[in-house]
Amino acid sequence: GNAGSTGIQVRNSDASITFNNTTIENVAIGIDLSTNTGTYTFQNGLSVTTMDGPGILSDTGGTLVITGATNSVTATGGPALDISSTTVDMTFASLSSTDSASQGIVFVGVTGTGATGGLLVTGTTTLIGPVGTGIGIVASQGTYDFGTATVDKSMTNGSGVRLANNGGVLAVTFQDLNVTTSAGPGLLTLGNADLTLTVLNN
Repeated sequence: GNAGSTGIQVRNSDASITFNNTTIENVAIGIDLSTNTGTYTFQNGLSVTTMDGPGILSDTGGTLVITGATNSVTATGGPALDISSTTVDMTFASLSSTDSASQGIVFVGVTGTGATGGLLVTGTTTLIGPVGTGIGIVASQGTYDFGTATVDKSMTNGSGVRLANNGGVLAVTFQDLNVTTSAGPGLLTLGNADLTLTVLNN
């Protein structure tokens, strides 16, 4: 790959596509799923590394399924996950974003489904220096487990974690959570209809 490229792009599709043992590195955008209605499955290993943009971008992306024990996203200059108006069932060993020009991880209008109910991080979520919110979940529902999470906004303003205006049933879990902010709340929740927030070992 190169700094201006996209690893995998699927747009305006109603197909169901399965990717096996996928490695994407040294690109601007790792995976771009936009304006789709199909189901896109990554299995038997997914590793995404970006140089200047999001790891996984899904805007009206249909259904995204990521299975397996070793999946990872390492993004520089963009969110690890930037997902909106998509149904998801995703498992990762690790998620990382450094110096994102927007948020560290963002879900807007997302519905969780399947084995994970949305997102399961079995290892670590590490978000360093995002300009926007570290983790943002807005107008979404499902189950989201970020594993052992570190959000470092010591050099940028805004919230570490923001859970807002989620109208459905939402469960958010951190096996451990460490947040540093320079100006803004570490954890902000507002306007949620049915939120269960669990922070363990903290």
